[in-house]
Amino acid sequence: MRFATLLATAFAPVSIALGQAPAPQPLHPLDGLSAREHWTVYDALVASGKTDSTTRYLYVALREPAKAEVLGWRSGQPFSRTAFVHLIQNKRGYEALVDITGKKVVSWNEVPARQFMTSGAEAEEASELALKDARVIAAIKKRGITDFTHVGCSPSNHGYYDLPEERDRRVVHMQCGDDRNRFSGYGETFEGLVIVAVDILNPVQWSAGNHSYTEWKDKCRYRISLWGGGVNTQTTLPFGSLEDVRNEVSAVSDYLSEDAGYVFCAIHNLLSEVDPEKVIEMYKIVHGKTNKN
Repeated sequence: MRFATLLATAFAPVSIALGQAPAPQPLHPLDGLSAREHWTVYDALVASGKTDSTTRYLYVALREPAKAEVLGWRSGQPFSRTAFVHLIQNKRGYEALVDITGKKVVSWNEVPARQFMTSGAEAEEASELALKDARVIAAIKKRGITDFTHVGCSPSNHGYYDLPEERDRRVVHMQCGDDRNRFSGYGETFEGLVIVAVDILNPVQWSAGNHSYTEWKDKCRYRISLWGGGVNTQTTLPFGSLEDVRNEVSAVSDYLSEDAGYVFCAIHNLLSEVDPEKVIEMYKIVHGKTNKN
């Protein structure tokens, strides 16, 4: 009882303080959506009567106002806020605009010829289906894998190509890998295993599994174009010098752009701690190479 009393005494003031803390408000027209604004978007969509139990919210972001509006804005002035939303419902894709300030849906349109990003539930379902498929199991075993404990398949968000199998269906492109001994969030992928044929591969996280960009390129050479992998976002970009960034970007982009083609971008998302000067330098290097070609 004494322990319970001490806990109540210790935690009660904290809970009161948290309950009284005001929710952060956007201070600039280009500020990202706050948690409260995300819920405002959700409430407006539900209140519109357009959603149902099958609705999945895949992407919610600020719809940036016109450039002239941003440039004309002055600190302290009010500004409007609009959100752009991607949803799927009954396996069909939709785009919506929500007026956050007015708390209402401005537009709602079905977008038939497009495959939106996959939801978490879809990713789990797709992985289960892939790992039950005899062809996939045989392909993984062919690569020397007999213990499937840490094997998983995950969808990559590829574009829509209007193929017969894509029309009026939710289609995902899968890659499978083994999470054993992984270093990053991605397991080591299985060489040569593509569940749905593609022309370009993204992401190119060559740092996963202690591999190199030369290995990735040599495995895909003359067959698949690569998209990404331009600089290591775990080490070089956040912790390296400007010279380190220049050298890696130059070497990687030169090698990956050979034969089958290459679309440059970093291995993964850029963290807020990364010096903007390094990001600018990264694109300067690539822009210079593009102009020469």
